[in-house]
Parts: sequence; structure tokens; C-alpha cells
Amino acid sequence: MANMNKWSLNKMAAASFTKDK
Repeated sequence: MANMNKWSLNKMAAASFTKDK
């Protein structure tokens, strides 16, 4: 579960970064 949570956070961060750029 922790691994999935990390993946979700990473995906969200990547999306936010792309949106910010």
C-alpha cells in the first residue's frame, strides 16, 4: 500500500509540475 501511495504522490507531483510549466 505504501508503494502505491508513493506512486500516486509521484504521479500527482509530475502532473502538477507539467501543469505549472
